[in-house]
Order: sequence, then structure tokens, then C-alpha cells
Amino acid sequence: MKRTTSNFDGNNHLTDPSLYSDYTQSSASSPLLVPKSFGINTWAQNRANAGIIRNAITVATKEECRAHLTKAALQNVGALSTIEMHLTNVAPNGAGRYQHIVDAYVLATANRIITF
Repeated sequence: MKRTTSNFDGNNHLTDPSLYSDYTQSSASSPLLVPKSFGINTWAQNRANAGIIRNAITVATKEECRAHLTKAALQNVGALSTIEMHLTNVAPNGAGRYQHIVDAYVLATANRIITF
């Protein structure tokens, strides 16, 4: 029984050069195929591409985190504004203080989101 690495059609796809236009045989006696563009340039290009991909993933992750922070900040500001309005109805003398406290939170949170 002949042993091959095939897709059940009887052809050995690892040594069929017609399937690999960018590959060449390593030597006349060896059926092993190697990439034509194998070397330091290929390595450097792959490394540069990996850096670009890594940077893109970092930027995308940072933007997603910023969106989550913004969503949480908006929810918190809404809750604080509701509490401020309630406290203003209960104890109107503290209305100015309530507003300053909520405004201070809003400014600090906005600065955190901007500098994230």
C-alpha cells in the first residue's frame, strides 16, 4: 500500500509543483517544496505586518474601552442628575451645592474619558 498525503484522490499535494506557483523545489533530489521568497526580507515583512496588526488591535481595544467608559459615565450622570433634582425638591436650600457636586463629577469624568 502506497502512503501519501492526499485528499483521497490519489495525488500527493505536497510534491505537486503545479499547485504551488510561489514555491520551488529545494533540490533536484528532494521533493520538498519551499517558498521562493524565503529569507530575511520575508521575515522582516512578516514582522512589520505583525506590528501593524498589533497596533490596530490596540487602537480598536482602546476605542471599545472608551465607549464603555462613556456609556457608564452617561448612566452615572443621569442617575446623579435625577438624585440632584429629587434633593432640590426635598431640600431646596442645597440646590446650588447639589449642582456643583454633579458638575464636578461630570467634568472629572469627561477629562478621564478624554485622556484615556
